[in-house]
Amino acid sequence: MRRVVEHAGAPAPIGESIRRLDAVAKVTGAARYTVDLQVPGMAHAWLVRSPYPHARIRSIDCHRALQHPGVVAVVKADDLPDVDIVYVRARRG
Repeated sequence: MRRVVEHAGAPAPIGESIRRLDAVAKVTGAARYTVDLQVPGMAHAWLVRSPYPHARIRSIDCHRALQHPGVVAVVKADDLPDVDIVYVRARRG
């Protein structure tokens, strides 16, 4: 048998509005999210995809990217042997 305990003054969640404590911060743009986090020495990643759909990429030359100021590393799928990269084809029809 399940026992239901009711607390005096507790809001009923169904049919009543619940005051959201962070609503004003979110609406005004003052709320902080993980994307707003800045850590010293932090690097940002940028994903570069092929502009040609269904193209077979034979090689990638990263030398020019590595010479660009601020570039820390260039990571390709070949550099990640433990990651299983699965290409999913979209169904047509």
